[in-house]
Amino acid sequence: MRTKILLVCFAFVLLMASTVFSQYEVYESFDYPIGSSPDTLLGTAGNGWGGSWDMFDGNYEVMTIVDTGFAYDDLNYTVSHTGGLIMGANPSAWGWQRYGRYLDKKWPNEAGKIYWMSCLYELKNYTNNGWALVSVYDSTNERAGIGHEWGNDSISIATYNTMGHSGYLTHDGPQWLVAKMVMSGDSTARVFLWVSPDPKGGEPDTTVADARGTWNIRSGFNRIAVHWGGEGVGMTMAVDEIRLGTTWDFISAEAASGSVVKESFDYSVGTSVDTLLGTAGGGWGGSWDMFDGNYEIMTIVDTGFAYDDLNYTIGHSGGLMMGANPSAWGWQRYGRYLDKRWPNEAGKVYWLSCLYELKNYTNNGWALVSVFDGTNERAGIGHEWGNDSISIATYNTMGHTGYLTHDGPQWLVAKVVMTGDTLGNRVFLWVTPDPEGAEPDTVVADARGNWRIDNGFDRIAVHWGGEGVGMTMAVDEIRLGTSWNDMKPGATAVEKIKDIISSYELKQNYPNPFNPSTKISFNINHAGKVRLNVYNLLGQLVSTLVDEELTAGTYNADFNASGLPSGIYFYKLEAGNTVLSKKMILLK
Repeated sequence: MRTKILLVCFAFVLLMASTVFSQYEVYESFDYPIGSSPDTLLGTAGNGWGGSWDMFDGNYEVMTIVDTGFAYDDLNYTVSHTGGLIMGANPSAWGWQRYGRYLDKKWPNEAGKIYWMSCLYELKNYTNNGWALVSVYDSTNERAGIGHEWGNDSISIATYNTMGHSGYLTHDGPQWLVAKMVMSGDSTARVFLWVSPDPKGGEPDTTVADARGTWNIRSGFNRIAVHWGGEGVGMTMAVDEIRLGTTWDFISAEAASGSVVKESFDYSVGTSVDTLLGTAGGGWGGSWDMFDGNYEIMTIVDTGFAYDDLNYTIGHSGGLMMGANPSAWGWQRYGRYLDKRWPNEAGKVYWLSCLYELKNYTNNGWALVSVFDGTNERAGIGHEWGNDSISIATYNTMGHTGYLTHDGPQWLVAKVVMTGDTLGNRVFLWVTPDPEGAEPDTVVADARGNWRIDNGFDRIAVHWGGEGVGMTMAVDEIRLGTSWNDMKPGATAVEKIKDIISSYELKQNYPNPFNPSTKISFNINHAGKVRLNVYNLLGQLVSTLVDEELTAGTYNADFNASGLPSGIYFYKLEAGNTVLSKKMILLK
């Protein structure tokens, strides 16, 4: 009996530890407008951050957001990144800058806690009479940093105290810096630094760390800072992908894309799309509205799209948007603004996708999912006027090819390579590529062409019309992002099964024990951001099942543990201010 009680207590302690530990995760991808200064209050509270960036010390404000200048391709390994980066050059001798961003809470110095910090880092024109660091601060007091400390020609663990450390003898080229901090509860936190370890090689061994040392972190820290300066004129520092967490898996995971906008049409069945469906958030600037047309007929439905007839299983959730043309020469244009303009800047790559089905089509008509600049269409995918094939709709004189089909449901995926000018942005379209495959090759794209998106775009529109009475258009799972991975739908991980809910609840998975799959049900009673994560006994994240905006209701999420060993796992639901956890057993 005593053994049983101890085991139950131990499991409970582990559950609580994983719940608390996993809340300590923040990352910064610097996905802000190019050319902006971090001192203009970039960033907002949320996702572990307490507020915006600001320059809290310095004599020059020279750091800006850029999208060029960091030699990502020269890294020893491919390290995931997205958005821009922060960069600046020292304009005069003895210039300095300290830019900081508060965390949403103090990360305490408690014995046994482990924190990880990483960043992409490049320093040029370095002199020993200078420093360039990414550090943890307790308000305005620096506690520790990684990079180049004053008078050190190597990448090191900067301590600013008498405790010894070793350095990694290099300051040339871009590096991925990763530090592990083992907290002591006193003034001797042990720290290990690796310079460009393999992000897919598993947690690195502390016995082969490139640098080791001891940090005096006293009562903990509550701020991240990027700071540098010194004698050298022209010394240039670039930093990207700052991460702070409690596990190697979080530090080494692929970067979340900086700009991903999703629309699953998860609204009440039967409602009109023109009734201001949707709210600001998740990359959207507001609701759907019909801004042009002579019939208001598009509604939310949950039947009529032949998902099972697709070449591949494409994840989807909620309802879909559908309507039929009631008379000849009817048309409708429904739009939803984005929360910012997606600019036409040379080298930027955007991706657009949707589930799409068109019935009873005639050549004297069109049916498109498009990007707009206000009320001006810039480009679209689907059927353009007079074209019997799925194509890249350009509405200009630039040539394109079409994909010769208009029958049955399709998953349309477009890649847009921006040019930064008015000469046309190169576009590639694939019709129902394999969502589990690698990024499709442009050489075998089903359609190719050029789009004129001179000033970028700020709106997504679903629009159609023409001569054909009864022409029916259905659209689901619109996605807009900056990578192929942003397009790959995983919405099947969560299925809404009930609308009216009075309280938050996380239910026991079924079956339990399980092998290899199980179902997790949960209730949320307010619309908002929802996360459902799975952790192992060490509190390490092993799977994210849900990470999206959901409306109130009951949901089912499927978890497949085929690649995991037998053992106890914990799953945690975060919705609003509510955090709920349960355990489950994988028995193989």
